[in-house]
Amino acid sequence: MAVTPHPNQWSVRAMLTTTSLALRIGQRDILRDASLTFRPGEMTAILGPNGAGKSTLLAVLSGEKPPASGQVLLDGQPLSHWRPAVLARRRAVMLQHSPLGFAFTVEEVVGLGQSHLPHPRPADIARCLEQADAASLRGRLYPTLSGGEKQRVQFARALAQLAPHHGPEAPILLLDEPTASLDPGHQHLLLNAARDWTRQHQAITIAVLHDINLASWYCDRAILLHQNGIAWQESLDGIPMDLLQDAYGLFFHRFSSPHSARSSFLPCPAA
Repeated sequence: MAVTPHPNQWSVRAMLTTTSLALRIGQRDILRDASLTFRPGEMTAILGPNGAGKSTLLAVLSGEKPPASGQVLLDGQPLSHWRPAVLARRRAVMLQHSPLGFAFTVEEVVGLGQSHLPHPRPADIARCLEQADAASLRGRLYPTLSGGEKQRVQFARALAQLAPHHGPEAPILLLDEPTASLDPGHQHLLLNAARDWTRQHQAITIAVLHDINLASWYCDRAILLHQNGIAWQESLDGIPMDLLQDAYGLFFHRFSSPHSARSSFLPCPAA
């Protein structure tokens, strides 16, 4: 397992940051004055109730959407200054929904992740399918897959996009609700694979999640969006229970599980 450097060793060329970031949907402000730092070797969850702006924040971090104000910086340079072809070799996005009506095989869909190369690399595609537990699907037509199978294939595609990256800068993997259609076993498999990949490549991985336990067990820290701001951005091991109650309108009990060194949470209806 790769050793995560001490925070004092981080270089500005090895971080994704935001400065005074503001997000808006229509006329509604959903985030104000947010300054965030994402470091190599860390997997970060974005949490929050529906409508808090989780997917919007991820879209801004990817460069898909511009912020209302403030900046997103990659290697100390505004994300808007990066050429799309260069960014494609550095950053991959797994969307919440990836409609694709053409009768591509699974192997071809994963190969689309390497469209920035002259030709897809079969060894990369095979390895990424294995990491996503989708190797058995490789000859299937993509439109015939279930929702969960499609998510696993899209995860493999995102990994394949970043497979050729060998520069000193950290690759960036952005996952928008990657476990939404997965059964419990594949939820754990996918997030465990993402965590292992993050550490192996000293990458920056950011995942929008709804399950607080999955975020606690697999992510180094969590960003909780609530009331137009960042309510929390540390490990969930230390989050106050009243903060979770305020954000979700439920009581939460924290407990230790014999199967994980990280905190587990039991939500209960508010009285």
